[in-house]
Amino acid sequence: MNRITKLIYKWQLPKLLFKACQDPITRLGEEAREVNCYIVYLDKGSDLYFAATGFENNELIGLEWNGNMWANGIRIPIESISQHNFRVTHYYGLSTITFRGIYNFLFNNITKLIYIRVHAYYAIEHIDQYFFNKKKLIT
Repeated sequence: MNRITKLIYKWQLPKLLFKACQDPITRLGEEAREVNCYIVYLDKGSDLYFAATGFENNELIGLEWNGNMWANGIRIPIESISQHNFRVTHYYGLSTITFRGIYNFLFNNITKLIYIRVHAYYAIEHIDQYFFNKKKLIT
């Protein structure tokens, strides 16, 4: 891991974990529209491996997936985090946004492009629903 990547992890991980999701995550109704939280995962290939719950002394603290449930609290030094297995899931209102790698997260967090797309999608959906509701029903 290069020095810049390590600095980015040190800078972003505390921010992400400060806004960590609480269990359970509401995904229906008005409460779900207010959700704005993150979950940081490390994967092994395509399988779940680790969910972060904290960050201290340059180590991710979290739970290991044992195949059935989250258990076994472990620590992983940031030096051993690979870009290929780092994943951030952002529960943003009714949307679920997944970032693969810290650079993908950082780019979208700085530019806000993904969030502009989410808001544009909901605006178009709202306008579409408005015009649909204005149509007269033929019976």
